[in-house]
Amino acid sequence: MRDAFVAAALCLLAAVASAQEPPRPHDRADALAWRRTHPIAATPRRVELTPELVTARGGAKEGGLFAQRGQTEAEHAESIKFDVALVATVYCRGAHREHMTLQRFARGYSPNVFEPGDDNPWIADLPWGDREPVAWPTGHRLWQPDDSRHCRVNPRTCRPDGITAWHRVRDLAVEALNGRLPHGCPVEPDDWGGHMDRDNGAEQGLVRMRCGRALNDGWIRPGLHAREEVVRACASVPEEQENCRSYLAPRAIPAALAAGRR
Repeated sequence: MRDAFVAAALCLLAAVASAQEPPRPHDRADALAWRRTHPIAATPRRVELTPELVTARGGAKEGGLFAQRGQTEAEHAESIKFDVALVATVYCRGAHREHMTLQRFARGYSPNVFEPGDDNPWIADLPWGDREPVAWPTGHRLWQPDDSRHCRVNPRTCRPDGITAWHRVRDLAVEALNGRLPHGCPVEPDDWGGHMDRDNGAEQGLVRMRCGRALNDGWIRPGLHAREEVVRACASVPEEQENCRSYLAPRAIPAALAAGRR
């Protein structure tokens, strides 16, 4: 199924030379203010939005280009694999379910991958190449590798740069769309969400599950899965057993779910 959504070529259109930009933001607050006062400069450049690029942007948004708070770089190197695979699977399943292209499904599911949002507006301008995206907060991370004497002598002690981190996520997206990157979920996921989405997901009747070392949770829509798949998903999160009772009790299982209809 996934292969149907893999593009025939991975190259993007040649990047258009950038006009002179105003001073760049140094942190998130500056980035937001900069975007409000420079709407033209903050508008993403037009590029070819291939399935690979869209998936890579989604993975960068959900898993982060760099280690998150409380994570080591080594831990992030593992978690980002599962987050990118989770995003790729949700996009592919959703596009197949809705009979549309991956890009069209992703635009509705993850609008900030296409248009700048308040958090990390540079996500919507990540290119397939090495060009620095619009609104990149230069005070937070360098986009280009640090060429200082210290980093030339001791490269391992220097902070990761944006290009290297982005290339890694980009390569993972290609692997995921070709079915070579496992998402770690016990069942094929229909949605994903962070810890802040758990209450809302439960209210919508979704079943949460763990997906390897991903920062995000995987979710399934019970009506799209056989009963045994719902059981496997529930079993992956012991603390969710109470919420799963309504799906596991024979009388509460919808007819379509009980019949294993997909």
